[in-house]
Amino acid sequence: MITIAITGGIGTGKTYVSAIFQREGIPVFNADTEAKKLYARPEVLAQLRQAFGDAIFDGSQLSFAKLTQVIFNDKEALGKVNGIVHPLVSQEFAKWAKEQNAAMVIMESAIIFEGGLEKQFDYVITVDASLATRQRRLRIRDAHLDDATIRRKIEAQLPQDEKCRLADFVIRHDHDNEEEFLQQQVNKIIQYIKNREMHNSAIEVLLNHRSIRQFTDQPIEHDKLDLILRAACNGSTMGNMQLYSIIAIQDKQRMAEMAPLHFNQPIATNAPLMLIFCADTHRFNKYCQYRQADTDAYSNLQSYQWAVTDSIIAAQNACVAAESLGLGICWLGTITYNCDRFAEILQLPENVFPTACISIGYPAETPELTDKLPVEAMIHHEVYEDYTEERINDLYREKEAHPNTLKLLEENQLDNLAQIFTQRRYTKADNEHFAQVLIETLKNQKFM
Repeated sequence: MITIAITGGIGTGKTYVSAIFQREGIPVFNADTEAKKLYARPEVLAQLRQAFGDAIFDGSQLSFAKLTQVIFNDKEALGKVNGIVHPLVSQEFAKWAKEQNAAMVIMESAIIFEGGLEKQFDYVITVDASLATRQRRLRIRDAHLDDATIRRKIEAQLPQDEKCRLADFVIRHDHDNEEEFLQQQVNKIIQYIKNREMHNSAIEVLLNHRSIRQFTDQPIEHDKLDLILRAACNGSTMGNMQLYSIIAIQDKQRMAEMAPLHFNQPIATNAPLMLIFCADTHRFNKYCQYRQADTDAYSNLQSYQWAVTDSIIAAQNACVAAESLGLGICWLGTITYNCDRFAEILQLPENVFPTACISIGYPAETPELTDKLPVEAMIHHEVYEDYTEERINDLYREKEAHPNTLKLLEENQLDNLAQIFTQRRYTKADNEHFAQVLIETLKNQKFM
């Protein structure tokens, strides 16, 4: 059985999110509700009276109002209460979980991290919302709360950004009318967990890929670099000719020299390692020459295509190997934009062409998984099935409704994501310019 904790600060909407998981057939144990039941137990009341005296009681009855007042701004007092109640909540959850006929169970609790309970679960999900949203929800929930009290309630909890950092997953819940977006986030998490539990570590690395653009200063150990390069060179290849070469760059001065060609992106210089993959028939031509098999059979577009395929397979192998070793990676597509200049700086001979550039290092960030099209968008069976307008709308609906897309639309003052690509990111004029650079470089490198 897979155990999951859902947590989040007051007003983030974790109970609402928990209900969505419950609709998907995953039982939910509400720790706050169960904890209140525990306060009726004689042994709990006795421990509370011993810890705080009669000040939190009205006669023989526990006063939650008085208890809340005592622990509200007193972390030591809060710790005492948690020390009494949390072990019992955990016991009740364990007993409850055994009674559930389910592959997954959930505990919803506001203080998973504060109580040090995260190690008891396979996964922890933090529900997040903006401060303004949380404040608005609390005002609706209790009209008697003033802004100062609301602020103190929020500040009394572990900061929300820390809860997000410590979680395995983060669900964004900023708007009360975003049921479809919440459902999509829940579905993705459920599917990810199912996939992870049934697949091996290689599949896990692939399904958990994310681009890293900020790295620590920690250098990559020599043995790890060796493993990455060995993995890269063990991929499939055309006729086993291995028509590629890899240039490993660790010299910061050389990275700085190439940075303008990458449009001075920080990622071009902030990683300890950069691997540049090249389509390369030059080495095989040399082999033929030195074996009295002189030929110009591999100085053409067909051979270039073989070599490009070989080099990209090697690049992807290197990425998977790096990520499996705890490193982060980021592809720099700009390597082909200025391929003529890169060929000069890297001193590439004829029949060698740069195809991929990857920055590698220890991550200094853990970004969210990139929003992708549903798998069925890319899959065809037996023959290519063309896309109708209706199908395009269905396939792109989630991506167009994603908060990242909405933010881009607002920043660029455009109507849709397609316009961002065609009018901002990859314009016709730019593409035609760089296409001409690519053609001329292919000619110079004797592939055309």
